[in-house]
Amino acid sequence: MTTSRRASTTIVAGVNPTAVDRYKEMRNALMNAPGIDRTMCEVVITCQLALLGHEVPFKIHALRLRELNISKEQLQQVILAGVGGDLHPLRGRQGSRLARPGLRND
Repeated sequence: MTTSRRASTTIVAGVNPTAVDRYKEMRNALMNAPGIDRTMCEVVITCQLALLGHEVPFKIHALRLRELNISKEQLQQVILAGVGGDLHPLRGRQGSRLARPGLRND
């Protein structure tokens, strides 16, 4: 599990702000391209972060999904469905752990 309380873009920006600006430009161009389903992209990114155990970025993207009207239960189901697809047992456990508390409303 990552222990940093800051988003990776914040950490990189401390070293190379231009790199982060270019990354954000690239991401925005991709997410706003014709035919791209932004919600589906966010679901994929969020699931990847959960299965990799990147807790802070996972929570950031999970909140974005909530803003896109994806319920906590929907996200939990998608993450747990993908746990079996990852043959690395530690990553699978991390994803299932994040699926439970990651979207609490506290």
